[in-house]
Amino acid sequence: MRRSPELTEGGSAFPKTAMQQTPAILTAALALLATLAAPARADTVPSEPRKPHIEVVDQAPRGQPPSLFRQDLEKADTLGVGRIARDVDEHLPAVEALSTYLGSRIAHLGYARARAVLARDNAEMADFLRRGIVDIVSETPLSAVHLVEATGASIILRERRKKSESYASVIFVRADSPVRTLADLRGRRIAFEDRGSTTACLLPLAEIKRAGLQPVPLEDSMSPPVENAVGYYFTLSESSIATSVARRVADAGALSDEEWRSLQHEQPQPPVELRIIHTSDPVPRAFVLTGPGVSPAQRDGLRKLLLAMEAGDDGSDVLKRYGKVDGFDAIDGELEARIRSLEATHSLLREEMD
Repeated sequence: MRRSPELTEGGSAFPKTAMQQTPAILTAALALLATLAAPARADTVPSEPRKPHIEVVDQAPRGQPPSLFRQDLEKADTLGVGRIARDVDEHLPAVEALSTYLGSRIAHLGYARARAVLARDNAEMADFLRRGIVDIVSETPLSAVHLVEATGASIILRERRKKSESYASVIFVRADSPVRTLADLRGRRIAFEDRGSTTACLLPLAEIKRAGLQPVPLEDSMSPPVENAVGYYFTLSESSIATSVARRVADAGALSDEEWRSLQHEQPQPPVELRIIHTSDPVPRAFVLTGPGVSPAQRDGLRKLLLAMEAGDDGSDVLKRYGKVDGFDAIDGELEARIRSLEATHSLLREEMD
């Protein structure tokens, strides 16, 4: 501990008496207390240097690679097979089935292994695609177009699911509702599944905008409607959408035409009748994309492997486990035109999808 310097008088050191020292000691103590109580000056050097604050603009958050297969996924010779999913337990076995199938057939493309990767949402999947953590992924059409724009990914195939090449979105209300057209939704509320659903959110949202209405997100199902706007909230499940409308929690709901037909089949005489007020144009069921780091030769090789799957017993079995996928189709002129149409729809939804 460093000693306090002696007080001097007349240039030579003369120790002060206790009475003489007291005012000086009190002065020093008060000065110390004032220093501790005062806010730190800009030129004060802290005991530990602080990290500078850097604001990142227009850049997606950089997440950690998934804990599962993390070491493998960071290797350049790993093929990351991705999917966007909230429920890991439900979707991981399906993605692992496809990654296992591809893993034994991709050595000639420069890959040593294939590993499953699940992302929580579009933003995380975009991050994984940019960094090469995911190299191939299948997604619903508008999310696919969004990932192409956000990352430079390439659409290489159309995916057929549940014996259909395309599907549409239907907006429905109670049979006794005064709502007859989209314009009648002004000042009312509509229930969607989640912000990533093509037919139970994105397509109906685009249709509402095309009708000249202003959609406004609500906090939850208890939020009041917004005057001169269409309020929307998320139920996080398709089954809850019809229930919300039937119970008057929401004025309207949106589902795919496939889910609507299933609902009618399961409940041919439901307790409360529902009716459709609007149906969107059909869109392709899903697309397969490859990341920006996948070379043209690798894209072509992966395309050939996927196209051949439905012809073989082992491949068709994996497709069923992957998500009731029937097979894949090459991108022709007609599909290119439909993709351009989707790009126009995506431009209406960019704010909601970012």
